[in-house]
Amino acid sequence: MPRDIEITYRAKNIYDDWVHTAYWQFLIIPVENDSQHNVEIEFNNSLFAITENSINGYGFKTLRIHPKKKFKKVTFEAKF
Repeated sequence: MPRDIEITYRAKNIYDDWVHTAYWQFLIIPVENDSQHNVEIEFNNSLFAITENSINGYGFKTLRIHPKKKFKKVTFEAKF
């Protein structure tokens, strides 16, 4: 099914020192309701870390990432 609207979110983080442990939680998923439903999510990161879908403490859908290797630069891209 073609999308009426496509949203692209991009982020780039650069650090001076090596990052050994990081956790990200993105609260960027559009809410599904009567006027927008069947929201398709495409999410990538430059570290190829696994993206987990979760629900935060307020009941909103989130995307979580916890890379397993050290890095100095990371990029994220989401399409809805």
